[in-house]
Amino acid sequence: MKKKREKKKGWNGVFASPDHSDNSRVDILDEHHRYWRAFFTRLTDTLRIKDCNHTFDIAQSILHSLPNVDGAGTLDFFMANGGYCDCEILFNVYEKSKIFK
Repeated sequence: MKKKREKKKGWNGVFASPDHSDNSRVDILDEHHRYWRAFFTRLTDTLRIKDCNHTFDIAQSILHSLPNVDGAGTLDFFMANGGYCDCEILFNVYEKSKIFK
């Protein structure tokens, strides 16, 4: 008997395939992406309780949990906009995106 593949409910309330291999579109997370605010809310909340170790550890963890988001492409986008670690993503990338809205 074939075991039914379970879908897990992500932190954002969206049901996503655990391995993200459902062949659907994969996008870079930018200011126009539907998970933009959710990503930064989670990053902010995590950095309030955990210091930045000047890596992308927190951002990578969050990006990996989001369905259909290109994590590597998104980190490239963050670096191109001044985000070279978790706290710089918050202070440079997110703040810059708010100025131009």
